[in-house]
Amino acid sequence: MTAPMSRFVGKTVAITGAARGIGAATALRFLHEGARVAVIDRDDFDDVFADHAVDQLLTMRGDCTHAATLSAFHARAVDRFGPVDVLFNNVGQSGRERAAQFHESLEDVWRFVLEVSLLTTMRMSRLVAPTMRGRGGRIINMSSDAALVGDAGLADYAAAKMGIIGFTRALARELGPMA
Repeated sequence: MTAPMSRFVGKTVAITGAARGIGAATALRFLHEGARVAVIDRDDFDDVFADHAVDQLLTMRGDCTHAATLSAFHARAVDRFGPVDVLFNNVGQSGRERAAQFHESLEDVWRFVLEVSLLTTMRMSRLVAPTMRGRGGRIINMSSDAALVGDAGLADYAAAKMGIIGFTRALARELGPMA
């Protein structure tokens, strides 16, 4: 990477689903640009953040489908770094090996997919919204092209990701005028 930039110095960023992929890359970029970054994932972070100062980074292993875990993550981030300036709701997944054609799909898989993708996004947003209403900030919600085009065998995932789009639009109308 090039020399560190300072666009986010003094800013606190919270990211869900950050042990690998888009979440990890986003966290690394925010760290590179000076942010204090709190990340949560149910998977190990391995050495993803090995080169970053612990005073700039908070990692927490936890299952984002549990409201109490998200609340604890938010509280730890705020205690350590102050109010969240940027929330990146990245966590989400399909039913993976349990995915099936809709007529053969199982409701417990639907519930899991909605929980991890949509409800986690809503819960984390609700945790940061009260403070952001007063001081500003940004909420970034990750969706998928599956929301717009659908994928055979992943109707639950498409529904959850489209739910994120609708939720994001509604939340922008509520919080946007205060920015």
